[in-house]
Amino acid sequence: MHSFYISSLQKSFPYWCCQRVADWPYLLFGGRLAYICVGFALTEENIIGGSLRLLFSFPAGLLLSRIFKPVKVRGAFWIGSFSIVVLSAIPRIGGSEHLWMNGLYDTICFAVVFPLLVCLGASGKTTDKVTTRVCRFLGDISYPLYMVHYPFIYLYYAWVKNENLTFIQSLPGAVALVAGSVVLAYLCLKLYDEPVRRFLSRRLRIN
Repeated sequence: MHSFYISSLQKSFPYWCCQRVADWPYLLFGGRLAYICVGFALTEENIIGGSLRLLFSFPAGLLLSRIFKPVKVRGAFWIGSFSIVVLSAIPRIGGSEHLWMNGLYDTICFAVVFPLLVCLGASGKTTDKVTTRVCRFLGDISYPLYMVHYPFIYLYYAWVKNENLTFIQSLPGAVALVAGSVVLAYLCLKLYDEPVRRFLSRRLRIN
């Protein structure tokens, strides 16, 4: 089954790219790709959108690593955290009739604001115990959280869509989703990730 998908992707992707080049401006700013969360399924818009997103993010990261120069910013962690929460909490802009607005907003976020936040975070230094503990905790659960959260996001999306919920009606579910994902990620960290790493470190240690 996996070989079938890979073969289909290899045969179809060049065709999609050539056929849709003229449509990319519309797709990016006015169509199905006018969302930052694209690239997580083997569908036409996800393959194109995900490829474009990766083609930007990796070179952008390499560029930042080359040109980055730290600056002194007091409270960089809290400024960056608050900025991410605000940017993520903004509902879709423009509605279904003006998708280009949401596409433009998402493009500004990932092409301009997010790289600036990465530079801000890399420039910051923790100066108190509370911030240090929060940063260490978030760093420890970052990979487990990345691994476990997405199935629950799809369940949340399905619940909101099937029930036709408003933003306010879905807010308690969103809070529960975030809290539950963090708790599950922490359990995975303590019950699986750290024990397995300790075991492998002992077994693979070179005397």
